Amino acid sequence: MSNLNRRGSGNGYATAVGGFTFRSYGNHTMSDAPKILTIKEVACFLRVHRATISRLVGAGALPSIAVGSRRLVLEADLLTFIENRRSLAANSPKEG
Repeated sequence: MSNLNRRGSGNGYATAVGGFTFRSYGNHTMSDAPKILTIKEVACFLRVHRATISRLVGAGALPSIAVGSRRLVLEADLLTFIENRRSLAANSPKEG
């Protein structure tokens, strides 16, 4: 038995995967949605403490969105942040 099932649902369809149901209408699907990361996931990815990410978010250096009491970061914003940091490091004067 497959854990991927599609069934009609009005104007779109629902896809059930592992107990979760994702709905699609028209040309929009869940795969079109931007990847959203928690503060913990961002911290793990960058290999820093969660408090470091919270400080960056609080200072406005790393854009985030608030959902209730949670702060979430779009993957695209994280990648832009990393690229900006790389550019800054490459253009900074070298010590030595």
